[in-house]
This record gives sequence, C-alpha cells and structure tokens, in this order.
Amino acid sequence: MRIQAFAVLIALSTCLSAFSDPYTYRVLEKQDISYGATKRMVYRIYLNTETNPDQTRMEETAKQIWTTGNQKWNEFTVFMIFGEIKNFNSGAYGIAEFSPLGRTSFQINDVPLKMLELQNGN
Repeated sequence: MRIQAFAVLIALSTCLSAFSDPYTYRVLEKQDISYGATKRMVYRIYLNTETNPDQTRMEETAKQIWTTGNQKWNEFTVFMIFGEIKNFNSGAYGIAEFSPLGRTSFQINDVPLKMLELQNGN
C-alpha cells in the first residue's frame, strides 16, 4: 500500500511540474521608463500559445525573464499577450511586477479578450 501511495505522489509531482514550465515567448518591446533615481524597465512579450494561458506558467515565464539579468531594476514589469491578441491597444492580458526582492504582484486582465470578442462579432 505504501509503495502505491509513493508511486501516486511521484506521478502527481511530475505532472504538476510539467504545468509550471515557462511559455516560450517573443519580446516585442523593452522600454526603460526610469525616472529620477528609480530604475524602471518594462517588457512587452507575446506568449507562444493560441489558447488561454495557464496563470502558473505565465507567472513562471515572467519570473524567468526577471531572473535573467533584470533583478537590477527598482521596478520591473512584464506585460503579456497571446494568440489572436496582436498588440497592447486593449491592455495586457497578464501583468507581472517585480522589485529587487522578487515578484510584488501578478494579475490577469480580461479586457483584451473581451475586446477581441467584440471585434470578432461574438
């Protein structure tokens, strides 16, 4: 019985870790918006997925970008779009914000999806 329970736990942990892999993405823009003594950087990225992205994977993608040479900024923001959302005119679908100590916030913004539905006549 213990062996079966152990095997199930291993299988579950393997499945869960597969879902937290970062998305592949394309950087659309890097913008230094520093002001005064506050160093601030914004990345706008396109996630390589056609379906609504998983929040955990989005968070991991933003974290990967931040940990790859962007921890020096006082404020660092990653704006994310995907699929048929081709620009940031309606805002970003995912927004992750970081300080030098780590992520300070993450949010999903449904407005770009609603605007896309209106454009497509749904």
